[in-house]
Amino acid sequence: MPSAAPDLTKVRFGDPIPLFNGKDLTGWSGDSSLWSVVDGTISGQTTAEAPLELNTFLIFDHEVADFEFKAEFKLTGETANSGVQYRSKIHDADKWIVGGYLPIRIRYISR
Repeated sequence: MPSAAPDLTKVRFGDPIPLFNGKDLTGWSGDSSLWSVVDGTISGQTTAEAPLELNTFLIFDHEVADFEFKAEFKLTGETANSGVQYRSKIHDADKWIVGGYLPIRIRYISR
């Protein structure tokens, strides 16, 4: 049984709260053929056999006020491309399409 999403109404300013429980995608919406939890981390994956026709996102299901965001990323493959969007507006909830956002872009850079 999935654990409950965090109760954001009880958070005091400055108290860090995890947005991801490390077990499942409770509190998030997204295409389950693309998004999953693998070894305690959120994993998004596409394949050459089933490429994306347009961008789709994993969406946090709760409103937030001001916040500090911390995350760790691991991208693999020379075409890896991902990012984080915040303050986005949902344009199509059924297809997880957002816009009007402030992006944080993450791209693979060969070293």
